[in-house]
Amino acid sequence: VKRGLVRLQSLYRCWPAKREAHLLRMQRGLHVSHLPSVMVALLSDARGRLTHYRSLGQRERPERPYAVLLRLTALRPALLDELDDVVVKIQACQRSRRFRQAILRIQSAMRSWLTRRMLRRRVEAVSRIQKAWRRCCAKAAESESDQEDAVHC
Repeated sequence: VKRGLVRLQSLYRCWPAKREAHLLRMQRGLHVSHLPSVMVALLSDARGRLTHYRSLGQRERPERPYAVLLRLTALRPALLDELDDVVVKIQACQRSRRFRQAILRIQSAMRSWLTRRMLRRRVEAVSRIQKAWRRCCAKAAESESDQEDAVHC
């Protein structure tokens, strides 16, 4: 159990370099406003997530929620290559974010399990101490009553 946690923590330690790379990406920024795009209305799926979309009509006003999608068919090959590089970085960032969240979720579950186990052991130890103390008090009371009986005879 602890070996797995140590492994996850060692993976966690490489994140400062990734954070620095993320800051550099943020400074450079992604500028796609000059590229051809189309506005779409976002639609919810069976789970209520906004995963579907439909094109907006010519005179239709965009209602929330909406998004702007790039028209990849209208892009020149050079722009597609540039966009591909940026999209790969964004996807890698998202993948690492999801991986980080999974690691934190696993570590949280392990910490809670270890804490519950430690508390259960402490409760058992307290119960054993109380049982031993009560037994000791009962023996002391029994021996005192035997001594009082002996004195009265």
